[in-house]
Amino acid sequence: MSSNQGPFTKNSLITMRDVASGREYKGHIIADYGTYLVINPEQEAIMNPGQPITVALTEPDKSLVFDSYICFLGQDLKNQFCVYVPPNLGKKKKRKYLRLGVELTMLYRVDEREVHTKTINISAGGVYFFTPKRLVSGQDIEIELHLPQHTITIGATVLRTMLNAASVEFYEDMEKIHLLAAYLYRCSLLKNIQEETP
Repeated sequence: MSSNQGPFTKNSLITMRDVASGREYKGHIIADYGTYLVINPEQEAIMNPGQPITVALTEPDKSLVFDSYICFLGQDLKNQFCVYVPPNLGKKKKRKYLRLGVELTMLYRVDEREVHTKTINISAGGVYFFTPKRLVSGQDIEIELHLPQHTITIGATVLRTMLNAASVEFYEDMEKIHLLAAYLYRCSLLKNIQEETP
């Protein structure tokens, strides 16, 4: 899940400064998902989604400071939260977002048709799904994803098509993208716990 291709490595110490109050918190990186860093603070941190922060990485061989914000907080993750990493920051992974093989009920709307289907794999940036009828690359469609506690409706552009499947990229709607990223991160944690349990 995490990667050494970017400037961030697991367990690296970072400092986060709340822009509004000036309070500083130190924490360790738990995972690097390209556009998101999962942080475990050393002390209790009072943070809220959307809160502007400044992040500083001060490792012996790395020094980096950037403006960011809190993306989301995991409901079951005490004192863990995610911060946004600008995609142009350092050498990043090829994928911008964590991608998981998760089957979700979804529908897409195209040419005044509504088609019910399922996802094959999904990230906060796009989805690969089954299509009964071939779509066209470059075509704009609307997607409705059914998560356990939310339904997300978002526009997308078709990137690649196969006979019975298509891959699309979501439009940049950060509120919906963060909501989806939070769900996928919880799925990823659950999957890792299941794999590590004997």
